[in-house]
Formats: sequence, C-alpha cells, structure tokens
Amino acid sequence: MSRRHIALAAVAATAIAAGLVFRLMASVEAAAPDVPTYIVKKGTFERRIIARGNLSAVNAAPISPPRVPGQHAVQIAWIAKDGTAVHKGDVVMRLSPIDLQRQLLDGQADLATAEANLQKTRTMAKVAETTRDSNAALAELELRNTQKFQPKNDQIFSRHEIIEGAIDEELSREKVDHAREANTIQRRISRSQVGEIAVQKQSATRTIKLAQMGLESLVVRAPHDGIVVLKRNWQGRLPQAGQTVWAGQAIAEIPILSEMQAEIYVLEVDGSGLRPELPVEVTLESQPQKIYHGTILRVAKLAQPRTKDVPVQYFAVTVKLAKTDPKVMKPGTRVSATVVIHAGDAIAVPRQAVFYKDGEARVFRLSGDGFAPVKVKLGAETPGRVVVTEGLSAGDRIALADPTGAPTQASAGKKSTEDEKEL
Repeated sequence: MSRRHIALAAVAATAIAAGLVFRLMASVEAAAPDVPTYIVKKGTFERRIIARGNLSAVNAAPISPPRVPGQHAVQIAWIAKDGTAVHKGDVVMRLSPIDLQRQLLDGQADLATAEANLQKTRTMAKVAETTRDSNAALAELELRNTQKFQPKNDQIFSRHEIIEGAIDEELSREKVDHAREANTIQRRISRSQVGEIAVQKQSATRTIKLAQMGLESLVVRAPHDGIVVLKRNWQGRLPQAGQTVWAGQAIAEIPILSEMQAEIYVLEVDGSGLRPELPVEVTLESQPQKIYHGTILRVAKLAQPRTKDVPVQYFAVTVKLAKTDPKVMKPGTRVSATVVIHAGDAIAVPRQAVFYKDGEARVFRLSGDGFAPVKVKLGAETPGRVVVTEGLSAGDRIALADPTGAPTQASAGKKSTEDEKEL
C-alpha cells in the first residue's frame, strides 16, 4: 500500500471517530439541555475554622479574699491594677477594716462593761455577806441569851412564863437556822451572777480576738513574682474598690509566665468535629506575621453565650501551645486561631450538587442514557464543598441543578467562619 492510500485511510478513520464523538456529545446535550455539570475529581481537602480568644497561663496562683473570722462578706478597700508587675510579698489587695474595727470597739466596750459589772457584783456580794454574817451572829447571840435566861423553874415562874420562854427559844433557833440558810443561798446567787458575768467577759474577749485576727488578715500579698491578672465577673466587669466579695471568691490570679495556653471560642454552628489533638495555628494580634503551633487540649461539652443578653453561643476550646515565648506572650493577649478539622485526599463536590429526598443524600450522575440519581454518603464539609465518601468516583460528571425538576430539597449553604483550601 502506498503512502497516499495510508494517509487517506487515516483521514477517513479520524472523520469516523469525530463523527461518533459529535453524535455522543449531541446525545448527551439532548439528554440534559441547560443543566450545568461538574466533573468529579479527587484532591486535597481541608476544613478550617477561624476562632478568636486570649492567652492564659497554664498554672496560676489564685488571689482570693481570706476567710475573715466572724464575717461572711468583706469589701475591697484597694486592689492592684490589672497587669501590674509584682514581686513575692508585695501587697495585691487590701480589704476594708471598717466592720472589723466596729466589731473590735464593740467587743472592747462589752469587755469593759462585763469587768465593771463583775467588780460591782463582787462588792455587793461582799457587803451582803458581811450583813448576813452579822445577822447570823446576832441570831446566835439572841439564842444563847434566850437559853441562858429562859424561865424553867416552875417554883419561881408561872406556867405561862415557862411556855413563853420555850417559844422564845424556838423562835431564836429558827432565826439562827434562817440566817445560816439565807447566807448559803445568797452565796450561791452571788456565784451564779459572777459566773454569768464571766461568760459575758469570755464572749467579749472572743469577739476582740476574732476582730484582731481579721484585721491582721485583711492584707493579701503576692505568693510569687508575676503579673496581676484581674478576673471579670459574669457582667464582664473587673473587681474594684468598694465591691463586696466573699471568702474564696476568685478575684485575680498571678500566672506563671513560663507556660501559656490559648483559650479560644468557636461558634456553635462550626463546632462539629472539634476534638482533642486537632492541630491549631495561633497568631498574636500584636504579631500576626508569626505562627505558633499547638493542639486542642480540651473542648467544652456545652456551648454557652459569651456576653449577657447576646444569644450567640460558643464552644470554649483550650489550645496547648508547642512553645511559649514569655517576651511577647502575656495573659490576656488577644489571639486568632485556625483549627484544621479535616485534611487529606478526598472527593469533594459543590454543595449545590447534593440533593435530599426522603432524608437520603443523592446526586445526579450523567451517563449515556442521561442523568440518574445516585445515593451518596457525605463526610466533612465547608460552606461551598462537601466530601463524598461513598457513591462517586473520580471522573464522574454530576448535575449542579436538578435535571428532573422534581421537588427535591437541595443542600443549603450555611454561614460560617470556616476557610477552605482545595487543590
């Protein structure tokens, strides 16, 4: 066969192949007119979440009001400013002594009153005892005289006089017994009064002692060198002078700056897939050009609002940093963090290519006979992409709109702070 015949045969074969391709494309276009399509491919898929928060120390010494004897609540008289550098032993907080000073004065007044009453009671008891002793002595003297001069001889005295003398003797004896018994009772009463006043004196002494101990504990000092970090209350306010606080309440802390961690907050809508050990990239707002690497240490079990009266909820996430730079990392420094939820090779398709019917996800795959629904299983997702774990292969062509016009529910996008990177 000559070269000319070979060339003519090649041209004819090319024309036949082109015709077949043209007819195939024409049949595809006829099967799905005006339906945009997407060719499935496999590549690197990443789901990233942007969150913000602050640095905090891994270990910190808490600063709390001491337990003041006799008081449940105290007032702050003075407190160091947020961010103040202190050394071990420096005064961090002073509590108001007004209530304790009043308690001390009341105790001292009660003690002075008790001592005065005790002295008065003892003096009156001494006087009463002397009087009773005199009365008892007179009664005994009267009894002796009555017995000495009592008419007993019936030869000399009449019967009436003898009976009267016996009555006088019995009366004198009763007076002596009464005087002795009254003396015993009065001594008991005096001892009881002295004991009662002694109890009052002990109570006043205890009040004074508690007040003095409380006054000595009103000064709170730094346990070690560091920076004072004041804690905000549920309203977002810092503690200040005049505020009423309770023993053990967290007012501030002095962190150990050698090891820091990041406390970030992730929107509840972005919280799916958060778990410990996920990689995190952290940047300081003061140095956005430098990236610090870390991993998620723990994730809060429940999402909660960060601001009162604002219903937006966040998951609190603690990030363990691989390295701490004490020169630039301080407690409270604002940070931005990027959490990599998913990374790896995967088949990802546009979200608008996924439709739902009867609660099942499906896509429409193009074949020689047109589009056919295919059930798929979904994985990680971003605002624009969703991973298909089962049901599709690389090279498949799928519809980006419902080619049947049936009332299926398309996969809707959602607002998020996530970023995606697909290669």
